[in-house]
Amino acid sequence: VQINPFEWAEILINNGIGEIMLTSIDNDGLEKGFDNNLIKKFDEIGIVPFIVSGGAGSIMDVLDIINKSKCSGVVIGSAFHYQKFTVNELKQELLKNKILIRDCKNFRGLDEHYIRIAVKSHKDNVKLVSALEKIK
Repeated sequence: VQINPFEWAEILINNGIGEIMLTSIDNDGLEKGFDNNLIKKFDEIGIVPFIVSGGAGSIMDVLDIINKSKCSGVVIGSAFHYQKFTVNELKQELLKNKILIRDCKNFRGLDEHYIRIAVKSHKDNVKLVSALEKIK
């Protein structure tokens, strides 16, 4: 049975889901930007927070999605893995754009050589940039 993501989201929401991780399988790993049409449709639903995943290839992709959507978080995988940019470069750009961030060292048992970034926007909307990077 085929079901579109919006029908599935409605089922999840009706069953009490608290947050959705929205991944564009078509964009995942390509590093060519997020699926803006898919995200815009989830913005319109606006019932539960959602984290976007699949497509981050540049810092600008991350900034755009944080500033132009209602997402509660952003997941970055390939762009960090293939070193398109570093966590510190992203942090600098987020701060430059007045998007507050906080470092979470020792998060869930990780040692001090790893860092996870949580981002809070100027709109008091919590935005998470989920990233683990080994500090060199």
